[in-house]
Amino acid sequence: TTAAAFLTIMWTDFSALAQLGAIAASGIMFCLFAMLIVLPALLVLRDGNKSKEFLQNIAPFKLPALLKVYQRPKRFLLAAVGVSLVLIVFIPRVEFDNNLLNLQATGLESVEFEHLIIDKSNESTWFANIVSSSKEASLEKAAEFRKLKSVRRVDDISTLIPLNQAEKIKQIKKFAPAFARLKFKAADSSPNIAKLRKEMLATMKNFAESLARLQEQAFTAGRYDAVEELELFLIKVNDFISSLQSAHDERVLKFAHFQREFLDNLKAKFALVASGMHPQVLTIEDLPSGLTSRFVSSADNYALTIYPANDIWHPKHLQEFVNELRSVDENVLGTPIEVYESARLMRTTFLRSACLAFLVIIILVWLDF
Repeated sequence: TTAAAFLTIMWTDFSALAQLGAIAASGIMFCLFAMLIVLPALLVLRDGNKSKEFLQNIAPFKLPALLKVYQRPKRFLLAAVGVSLVLIVFIPRVEFDNNLLNLQATGLESVEFEHLIIDKSNESTWFANIVSSSKEASLEKAAEFRKLKSVRRVDDISTLIPLNQAEKIKQIKKFAPAFARLKFKAADSSPNIAKLRKEMLATMKNFAESLARLQEQAFTAGRYDAVEELELFLIKVNDFISSLQSAHDERVLKFAHFQREFLDNLKAKFALVASGMHPQVLTIEDLPSGLTSRFVSSADNYALTIYPANDIWHPKHLQEFVNELRSVDENVLGTPIEVYESARLMRTTFLRSACLAFLVIIILVWLDF
């Protein structure tokens, strides 16, 4: 019956499970043949030279409690049926968990990092892919995928090559005169310490008052989490004001030095932005192949990379993600699709094999008795 149960797994499209069923059933049958043919021969070789009286005095293996059960077959059958009926109540609680993270060894470093990514960021290590034959088709598909609720981000060629570049260049050039007129006041190389301390205190006190007003608005809006965060921040600002009031002149000078370096760095950043106020149209040829090869193949096929909005290790979110992607294009590929289809095949195979095994065992037991 055990071999027959494993053989029922072979009727599936899941090759791995079909091979498992064949190997397990073959192994059990070989064990049965060894027990029926090899074991008796070994017993004859071992006990063939023993006397008849010695063999007759060997105590048989007995289980008195089991014999009492066999002597009351009807009661045993009724008890078995009763236990089965009680267990039927728990059938709805039996679930198929296709979350692969739950199948890994406890404490595995890769699993811990995966949980860390899920809990602490919006990123996902799983993503789906689709390939289009033209740039226009790729952009059209990307727009459709971005509308889906289960999709967080879609990376395509527009990630590298912006769309509507001519219009964007016009908008950027409008800001060019403002950046050209932008001037920064030079930081004082030898500041007056008393004046600097006074200006810093005034600035920080205004900042603290602004934080207090923002905290009141957060409380009015019911954002109690923001109220707590602002309270902690406000405490740090007030501590800084207190320490600034009693700080030595040397520390105030260090802050002035930091302020001067910060201002120089800010000037350099704004100069970099100003230098880009007259951009040119960007094409694929302007980019290195290491970037463009992610989205454009040598055969001019265009790829999309689609990231989920939810944790698709969870079966419900995975099913939603796959179904929505297939509503746009049935030829979507990637790890989520593979995991979803393999889990679906495994679940279907196990349920069908369980029913078949139950029927086969009933028939074999019926024929045996």
